Amino acid sequence: MAVDPDQRHANLREANERLVLAALSAQQLQAAAERAQQEQAEFLAAVAHELSSPMAPFRLATAMLGRAQTDEPLLPRVQALIDRHLELVQRLVGAVSQVTGAGSRTTGSEAPQAALAPVVHAAAAACQPMLDTQQQTLSLSLPVETVQVAARADDLQQILFNLLDNASKYSTDHREIRLCAQVQGPAVVVTVADDGIGITAQALPGIFEPFVQDSRAFGFNGMGVGIGLTAVRALTEAMGGQIVASSAGRGCGSRFVLTLPLVTTPVSPAGASDAAGTAS
Repeated sequence: MAVDPDQRHANLREANERLVLAALSAQQLQAAAERAQQEQAEFLAAVAHELSSPMAPFRLATAMLGRAQTDEPLLPRVQALIDRHLELVQRLVGAVSQVTGAGSRTTGSEAPQAALAPVVHAAAAACQPMLDTQQQTLSLSLPVETVQVAARADDLQQILFNLLDNASKYSTDHREIRLCAQVQGPAVVVTVADDGIGITAQALPGIFEPFVQDSRAFGFNGMGVGIGLTAVRALTEAMGGQIVASSAGRGCGSRFVLTLPLVTTPVSPAGASDAAGTAS
C-alpha cells in the first residue's frame, strides 16, 4: 500500500522534531550535571579551605603544650585556643549538615513543637562569647505569653544562632543586635536586626544561596564560608516557615524576619513577664 507523500513528510517532520527535542533535553541534562558538578567542586573547595584555617592554631597549641611543664600558666591559654577553634570546625560541619539534610528530617508520629523563649535564650547564650569578644550588646524582646512553635527545638536554636552569629560577624565593635518576637495571628514573627555593614541591592536577592556573600563582607572579619544563611532557609522551609532579608544598603544594617507557624494559641502564664531581657 502506497504511503501518501504528505503523510510521509508529516511523519518525517514529527520524527525530526522528536530528535531535536531529545537532543535539547540531553544537552540540558548534561549542562545541569556539569553545573551540579561545578557547584559540588566549589563547595568542597570552600569547605576544605575553612577546615584548613584552624590547623595553624592547632599546631601552635601543640607546640605550646611541649613547653607546658616549664610554663604552667600556658595550659589555660592552650585549652582556650583549642576549644575556640574546635568550635569553629564544629560550626562549619554543622552548617554543612543543615544544608544537606534539612529536607530529609523525620519527626515520627507526632508533629514537633518547641517553646520559643527557652530556645531564644539558649541561642543567645551560645552567641555570648562572640558578642563579648566584640563588646556587642544583644537586646531580646519576647512575648509574655508562652509561645509554642511548630518546630524542632534544636533546629530552631540553630536558625536563631545562625542569624545572631551573622549579625555579630558583620557588625563592628560596640554595636547593638536586636531580637524581637511577636505573635501575629497563627504565626510567630522573629526579627533579628543589626546596625552593621548592611547588604547591597545587588547581593540581597541571592543572600540565602550557598557561598553568596556581599563583596564587602569578604575580609570584613575573616570568617564564614557562606552557607550559614543557606542553612537558615533550608531549616525554615522544612518547618513550613519563611525567612526574608532586607537592608537599606551600605552601612545601614540588615533585618532578617523569620515567620513560623504556632502550635496553639499562646496562653499567658503567671510570672511569664520576665521572658524579655537584655544580654551584653
